Amino acid sequence: MTGAGYGLRAGSAWASRLAADRRLRAGDPAARRALLARAERFAQVLDLAVAIPGTGRRVGLDALLGLAPAVGDAIGAALGGIVVADAWRNGVPAAVVARMITNLAVDAAIGSVPIVGDVADVFFQPHRRNLDLLRRHLGPRADR
Repeated sequence: MTGAGYGLRAGSAWASRLAADRRLRAGDPAARRALLARAERFAQVLDLAVAIPGTGRRVGLDALLGLAPAVGDAIGAALGGIVVADAWRNGVPAAVVARMITNLAVDAAIGSVPIVGDVADVFFQPHRRNLDLLRRHLGPRADR
């Protein structure tokens, strides 16, 4: 099925994404790898993009967004929500998705506290945690 039942043109990006979602639910290893690859890209950009010299710690766009009062943490949570929605759409169990949402909510709540939240963004990295949850759920067969 090309997604025609969803009002999508055959060959469109959304139609191919829908087909990939169906393959993941069916246990297709390539679809599992694609989901993990998307989550890894988000975790890299949002949590691990830049090394802090002399500390061994890495931060990403999420920590930088957190410096903007009020809207920064909301934007970071919304970006993380893309991976959560992707996981849900791909058949990841509700319990795993709930933990992923909790990670984002905790980060947004802590991040809303001035200064303390900015420091906490260096240590609490919800996008990396969500990637770890997906890796545990999808198992070693997705890494191949």
